[in-house]
Amino acid sequence: MKSITLLLASFVLFSFSFNVFAWGRRGHAIVCQTAAYLASQDQPQKEEPYFLKVHSFDLGYYCNVPDIIWKRPATYKLETSNHFMDLEPFDKKFDAKTIFADSSPYRMSRVEFDEKHKDLPEKYGRSWWRIQELDKKLSEVTEKLKKGELKGDDLKTAQAEWLMLAGVIGHYIGDLAMPLHVSENYDGQMTDQKGIHHYFEEALVDELFLQSHLSLQESVYKRAISLWKAYEKKAKGKDLLTLAIELSKDSQNNVDRMLKIDKKQGRKSLKKSAQNYRELIVDRLAKGALLQAQMMSSHLGWEFDGKKFYNFIETPAYIEAPKSSLPKK
Repeated sequence: MKSITLLLASFVLFSFSFNVFAWGRRGHAIVCQTAAYLASQDQPQKEEPYFLKVHSFDLGYYCNVPDIIWKRPATYKLETSNHFMDLEPFDKKFDAKTIFADSSPYRMSRVEFDEKHKDLPEKYGRSWWRIQELDKKLSEVTEKLKKGELKGDDLKTAQAEWLMLAGVIGHYIGDLAMPLHVSENYDGQMTDQKGIHHYFEEALVDELFLQSHLSLQESVYKRAISLWKAYEKKAKGKDLLTLAIELSKDSQNNVDRMLKIDKKQGRKSLKKSAQNYRELIVDRLAKGALLQAQMMSSHLGWEFDGKKFYNFIETPAYIEAPKSSLPKK
């Protein structure tokens, strides 16, 4: 019965259609699944990271939850600003040295930032805060698991929650790897290229995924593997916020590249466009997977019990962000 429910859940995930998701369902799943393999590569089956590979499908599902489930009408307004950061207004106010400092305004709580920086309302995005807030929740679950005191159903419940939280964080990380999720020109509306958002992140990704000779998922994994060791070294000693900001800046540097390809190529032939965008799409998905793998690795150090572990959270309850006293704008 549980396996049937799981199959139904996965069917809903890959067949339910919405207009705008960062990377679409396939892209987000690729980010989390690739990250699971990265974080567990070269590890014997009995070593702790191996469970990430075993449950990579689950992580791919959870990586889509913020779009598929949490953007439903009841929570859409609460959720939508968590998926992007329009960097231009933030960059105008805070210089590079400020954003990476220990006293960075981005280290304030969401509520504190909203109160102090009213000129940067949530309509400009709150992705960096969302990631930090959920990472804190994942840390709490990790600490419980590290104590090794949980048994039976309590242990299985905690392990399922760990996988769910790790997966949903991966969604927001994947968003930051998509150039148009860190730009005011999020749909090409400022450069007479309206519609590029959906075209790039979903139509092109689906086209690359379905063309077997282009092997999108394999290409993303190979790209991520080629960067992994150097990334681990670069990321050492840096916290999640710093790495998220670095990923966002890297994505920002690719906005013009994407727009130039669109201007030159146009959108008459999806098949031809997919070939021209392929390198950029593979690179961005791989960059998202790198940070996701690093994040998950930082929450290991406990023993996963896979014996008769069938727990799967089909419809995770919405996790609401801390509320500000300010009215929404």
